[in-house]
Amino acid sequence: MTNVRVMREQRAWSQEQLAEFSGLSIRTIQRIENGSNATIESLKSLAAVFDTQLSELQEDRDMNIEKGFVFDEELVKEYVKARRKLVSHFGAYLFVLGVMVAIFFMEPQSRNSGELVQVGFGWGIGVLMHFFYVATKRYQLFSEDWEVDQLRQKVMKTH
Repeated sequence: MTNVRVMREQRAWSQEQLAEFSGLSIRTIQRIENGSNATIESLKSLAAVFDTQLSELQEDRDMNIEKGFVFDEELVKEYVKARRKLVSHFGAYLFVLGVMVAIFFMEPQSRNSGELVQVGFGWGIGVLMHFFYVATKRYQLFSEDWEVDQLRQKVMKTH
């Protein structure tokens, strides 16, 4: 039996109640209680609900509690994959832009700076959006943890 289940049962809460209090899905609660790995955001949410430290929620994890670091292999793989795609996207952007600049200077009769600007600016926006997507993966922006903090602030204001 995991510490999450013990803490929930000590408070006589159902899994549905814990899911509601924590902002997690019932299925996530079930998985954590059955010993599956939880994300740092889920653990932080549960720790806040139980008013306890992360270390008390689950034992035998690849975790450095002092630094608040949880190694979640799936999150790391997802981030590395997104970063690799960003690098290849940026490389393709630079290559195509370089070819267009070369054509612009080598072919005087086909000098149309409008096309160069459109492609460069349009694709550049796409690369920038891709960068922000990867940054949200890396820094967990707008994650469950962020949502829980927002909900907690809202509840504190009403009480």
